[in-house]
Amino acid sequence: MTYHKTAQQIINRQIQLAIIISFLLGITRNVDSGISFFFGSLIHIIPTIAFMKMLFKNKHSPAKKIMNNAYKGETLKLILTMLIFVLALKWQRLNILILFLGLMVMQIAHWVIPLLATIHKPKLKTMVLKV
Repeated sequence: MTYHKTAQQIINRQIQLAIIISFLLGITRNVDSGISFFFGSLIHIIPTIAFMKMLFKNKHSPAKKIMNNAYKGETLKLILTMLIFVLALKWQRLNILILFLGLMVMQIAHWVIPLLATIHKPKLKTMVLKV
């Protein structure tokens, strides 16, 4: 599996998790809580998508070009995170604590999802030749 596909799977799982938790919060607490969690999730997800697009735009480039794309992608990710965060804070209906919770859950999911994927990956059996 390529890194690009792995990155897409991580993002897809994060989006699924954000939708499910936002929906559950909207039902169990109130709609504003669900919206707040979803916007907090987007503060992480949208910049990560931009970073991944920047990083994987030239798959067959030399290592120096890939590293330059990584640096540009991180810069873009930081700027987008700040912009989306400021926009979210300007919206008065959002619950700030739940907004932060959404951001933190997505960040933790970003770290945990690949670990879970490797734990559940079937082990390859090796063949030992006896002489």
